[in-house]
Amino acid sequence: TFTTIFVLAGITGIRTSYSFWSNFERGEGGLQIIHLFLYFFLLAALFVEEKHWRTLFWTATWSALLVILYGVAAGLGYSGFVGSDAKFGDPGLRFQGSIGNPAYIAAYLIFSAFYAVYLLFTRYKKYLTKTVGSWILWAVLAAYAGAFLLAATRGALLGLAVGVFAGLAYLGCVKASWRKWAAGIGITLAIMGSSLVFFKDTEFVRKIPGSRIF
Repeated sequence: TFTTIFVLAGITGIRTSYSFWSNFERGEGGLQIIHLFLYFFLLAALFVEEKHWRTLFWTATWSALLVILYGVAAGLGYSGFVGSDAKFGDPGLRFQGSIGNPAYIAAYLIFSAFYAVYLLFTRYKKYLTKTVGSWILWAVLAAYAGAFLLAATRGALLGLAVGVFAGLAYLGCVKASWRKWAAGIGITLAIMGSSLVFFKDTEFVRKIPGSRIF
């Protein structure tokens, strides 16, 4: 239904060809939505066992780390690595990874973080801090968080915040024993987030990497 509505909206738009093909840089027209629909259909039809999804998640997790490492090389000024004109330490730096757009890398890392968290809490459920594999995933998540902040994309932060609070509300509703924890975490995050936004012009907040996000 979404794919059909999207394509029909493009056909009735001001520039039909542009709505369908988009442009070379973004490629977000109707053609991309059709590709995503086919991708969704193939996943639903072919990924019938959990191990299939687990393999995909592992691949996506390591791929995101490579995207970040590429951006680090670009930020350090290594020859041959294309990225932001600003280098680490320069004012106005917004991390781009290998994608070339801070807004896209931030959204991409939200999905990647979900995959890593899923693997952490399923593969190492009983040993979250006691195995090498779990520590590696924690380190990967820390790298994601650092790159996410350096991308300084406010829309991605807002989307993540809404998702986190919706998730906490869901956990509080489905399991009574988790309600106090969910409420406590939600209130703490709300206070921290609103404080950073309220004091965004102070020297302390301005020194935080990616403070533009607040």
